[in-house]
Amino acid sequence: MTMFSSVSRSLTKESAMIGANLRYLREASGLSQMEIAQLLAVTAQQVQKYERGQNRLPVDKLYRLKQFYDVPYEIFFQGLQGKEKPLNLSARREFAIHKKLMAIRDSALKQKIEKIMAILTEG
Repeated sequence: MTMFSSVSRSLTKESAMIGANLRYLREASGLSQMEIAQLLAVTAQQVQKYERGQNRLPVDKLYRLKQFYDVPYEIFFQGLQGKEKPLNLSARREFAIHKKLMAIRDSALKQKIEKIMAILTEG
């Protein structure tokens, strides 16, 4: 018996939580499983398995998703500490706002918007 023999290859709490976060990110971006599958060079069925937590997400795929969504790694692991829940509707809205802000090409305009957001959130 090795140190890792007790780790099941079946659905784990961690895989399910990461999968739920993947699904929320995809849905918040308005993307289909097929579009994410193309990004990751896998089948749509494989994306579905990642989202359900049936298959573990390989690190190289996680990196591609992080780059694509332009989010910190912590987003994928939201809820694993037990204190917080997986990404929810509020987090989806925040992510959608973040994506829209990142899509602005004019850096001066982006900085102005960021300053306005900082002022509004100080209260």
